[in-house]
Amino acid sequence: MYGSHSLSSKQAELHAKKHARAKRRRFLFSTLFFVLVFSFFYLIRQPFLRINNISVSGNTLVNKEDVKNFTQNKILGYRYFLIPKNSIIFLNRSNIESSILNEFTRLSKVSVLGTRDLNIAIEEPIYTKMYCNLSSDEIKMPQNCALLHSDGKLGSIAPIYSYSPFFTFYKSEAGLAELGTKVLNEYDLDRISLIKNEIESYNISVSGFVFGDEYDDVLLNTGSSFDELPRIRILKDVAFSDISKTLGIAVRDSTVQKLLIENVKDLDYIDLRFSGQVVYKKRSE
Repeated sequence: MYGSHSLSSKQAELHAKKHARAKRRRFLFSTLFFVLVFSFFYLIRQPFLRINNISVSGNTLVNKEDVKNFTQNKILGYRYFLIPKNSIIFLNRSNIESSILNEFTRLSKVSVLGTRDLNIAIEEPIYTKMYCNLSSDEIKMPQNCALLHSDGKLGSIAPIYSYSPFFTFYKSEAGLAELGTKVLNEYDLDRISLIKNEIESYNISVSGFVFGDEYDDVLLNTGSSFDELPRIRILKDVAFSDISKTLGIAVRDSTVQKLLIENVKDLDYIDLRFSGQVVYKKRSE
């Protein structure tokens, strides 16, 4: 009886010691955890781990100070009330780049470089296309033009050339939209690019594309002024595959082939809107 009571007391004592050791371990672990967390948040708030300066380079399209001030405001304050937004460790560069592009829509590419001394590097766009709106006169003529970014946004104001140096899109509109506005979607850009390439595969130079009310026109490049350029009329929103087919039929016609390739300046228009049938008009007619 006594031996059994003695054994039970020892077990209780061992259990109490084990519980006390576990409690001490939990306390030490919790203390260490809070010390590490406190040290971490204290450390990331120190000046040597935060952005010291912001500069802007490679930009003539928008005011540099505006870009700099926008970026500074973007990284003010704290994330989740704890992490500084200007921490070099947690800086979200892609978010800053996309925010700058959304705010300054005339820009086409931005890179956030550096660590403590942050550099907003803006790449000047290389323009290869233009966009013009047409007058409401009976003989529609270009009246306002802008250089066009590759994503379909208006870039910088462009002069009205008697002979456009770039492939140009034309639309009948009351006025030119604000710079930075997306005036062409990706589908139309890709579709018209394919149509242009298909026509040029027959050694026919193309200078522009007119979005019309009832049909669209592909402008052929003869070096003439806008109103004298020969045109290929096509259905509105026509798919590239349909143009490829009807253009092939047209070029097989010897008269049309001669007009398109040898005497294109004598051509007023070729109409490809009629399936299997080629309609054309010479300037003299």
